[in-house]
Amino acid sequence: GGGLLPVEVTVTSCGTPSHPLFAGHIRDLRPEQALREERDGATALFQTMVEGLPAAMYLVSMDRSQTRYLGRQLESWIGHPREQWLSDPDAWASALHPDDRDAVLARVEQSTATGEPLLSEHRFVTATGGVVRVSVQESTVFGADGEPTGRLGVITDVTAQHEAARLLESAHQQVEAVLAAAPLAFFIIDPAGVYTHVEGSALELIGVTPGYFVGRTIAQAPPELSEFVAAVERALGGEVLTTVMAFGGSFFQINLSHTSDADGVLTSVIGVAVDITDRTLAERTVRHQATHDELTGLPNRWLFHLQLEQAMARAGCT
Repeated sequence: GGGLLPVEVTVTSCGTPSHPLFAGHIRDLRPEQALREERDGATALFQTMVEGLPAAMYLVSMDRSQTRYLGRQLESWIGHPREQWLSDPDAWASALHPDDRDAVLARVEQSTATGEPLLSEHRFVTATGGVVRVSVQESTVFGADGEPTGRLGVITDVTAQHEAARLLESAHQQVEAVLAAAPLAFFIIDPAGVYTHVEGSALELIGVTPGYFVGRTIAQAPPELSEFVAAVERALGGEVLTTVMAFGGSFFQINLSHTSDADGVLTSVIGVAVDITDRTLAERTVRHQATHDELTGLPNRWLFHLQLEQAMARAGCT
């Protein structure tokens, strides 16, 4: 059909100088070519799949003297040429963050010597001077004969996750500082009415510690907290409420809300108790001064008229 046929031609001399003879052999290479094309296609597909992952894979020899494969993702994260790391097996070490280098190299050396898996989280300095934090998991790969053939590793960029964790920890510390300084208490109660978390400096005002509450149920509260228990039970029923209560000579504004899962099922009640003793006593003082004589302390005329109007209203008089 006019196409090209891949063949292998072998010619062998089998005569004498005076009578030269040659024997030829032609072998059809189409089966081998088909296998090679299939292999190359599978290799290209595998490489495309691997380099599309949010992680960079690499393969090195057992003694790390040769880097056989390195995912292109690493170059996009760090900026150092991939070819440099492929040609120089020690290039990656020079990109390690100075504060991490000694510890990482020690872990790598131990893993290489023992054949144990390598687990490491460390930083690389980028080509532009930035910092990227990565997580590395590496283990030994074995051939069909059961002998080790190299070390296969997966590198994941965890910079964003680490930064998010740092910000979360910072926010938690700020909340802890506020709770420690502000005259309030924060508590969480599960659907069964069990305290799962309690903290805050306001606990000192009633002479208890977080350990007094955590693990106990609201049903175990002393009788003097019956009003508080009733409010929590309402919150467990789905209400959001704010109320003022007195405990041990102090006054607290209690704010109760709740959390729910994706199906709307209540998962916890969250409460914040704020010490409003000074404000409450100041309001009472102002109210007393407005309704009582400053010298005698007896009810004044304004209070008399107020109580008279209230009495007449109850009696239906005008």
